[in-house]
Amino acid sequence: MVNTPQLGAPGDGLPWYELFFAKAFFGLYCFKTTTRQALQKFEEEASLTRLLLNEFSADDRTRKILVPRVFGIEDSSRNWSVAMLLAHVAIVNKGIHKIVESLLREQGGLPIIEIAKLKPPEGSAAEALERFEQSVANYVAFIKQAETVKSRATHIHPWFGPMNAHGWHCLAGVHLCIHRRQLGFMAALQ
Repeated sequence: MVNTPQLGAPGDGLPWYELFFAKAFFGLYCFKTTTRQALQKFEEEASLTRLLLNEFSADDRTRKILVPRVFGIEDSSRNWSVAMLLAHVAIVNKGIHKIVESLLREQGGLPIIEIAKLKPPEGSAAEALERFEQSVANYVAFIKQAETVKSRATHIHPWFGPMNAHGWHCLAGVHLCIHRRQLGFMAALQ
């Protein structure tokens, strides 16, 4: 019999003190980071993620691994497989891409983001890796061809509040970094 860990519900968010520090760190990061630097961070984190994937066999990529609390990750996201982690990152990358694209056209009225709806399904590791790679390639190509990543229009993030296109662009690399750290814990615990 497998023990299922008792974790928080999807969408519960971060502990208040962690969210306080995350907001402060992220605000400073956005202020100090250029578009080019944020893209470089995103690409570096994607490369580091690929390297960590070598630590897992094909079979191990679909096995859930419970990790300790990782800064920036909801409790409900601590018991994922590699495939689930890659699927989640692909979902978020695609969402950030759409948001940045809309904000650069100064369009508002985007759907409200619900963290609980960004949780990945269990599925094929090969398919999740393909979606991850496609989301990274599409996002990098989009940002490289964009004339600017600045907007007056904003869209609300559930934890960080209203953010313009630059803020969402910065989030892409930071989000990937957080899950790359989670993947590192998963590699160490398998």
